[in-house]
Amino acid sequence: SDKTGALPPALVVRLLEAAGFTLPTQIEIFTENELSTACTNIGFPLVMKIIGPLHKTDVGGVIPGINDTFAAVAAWQKLMHIPGAEGVLLQPMIEGTEVILGASREDGFGHLIMFGLGGIYAEALKDVSFSLAPVTAYESREMIRKIQGFEVLQGFRGQPGLDLDILADN
Repeated sequence: SDKTGALPPALVVRLLEAAGFTLPTQIEIFTENELSTACTNIGFPLVMKIIGPLHKTDVGGVIPGINDTFAAVAAWQKLMHIPGAEGVLLQPMIEGTEVILGASREDGFGHLIMFGLGGIYAEALKDVSFSLAPVTAYESREMIRKIQGFEVLQGFRGQPGLDLDILADN
């Protein structure tokens, strides 16, 4: 492919689903007229994320806990005033530990896969592990175990852990 940089959300979803990943529903919208129908299809509570800027949290581009259409319209208007905003991604609100998975093509090597704690921790802690694709089940488990935040994934200070077998398989 001739694509460089971050891929659009819809293409990422297609690639991950083709690779067998299970993902929450998400809807991209590019006009306010699409908002009501998208909210109905996702259901409340939901989260809205800006499409455009790569580091969404840095620009105030993630608004969680939207519980009704009125709040969704207010969130839409706020997000679309952020420089670089192209649209908004709606997803159901899902509680739990966030992880990040990334991939990049390295000339001469193939695809490099990255795993780590997600959200703001991905950048703040830079606690990630890497492996060359294709990643076997064993390598996937090792990638998970290598991060310093592994204890968080297992459950920490009363917080539930993730099902590491599902995480490694997904």
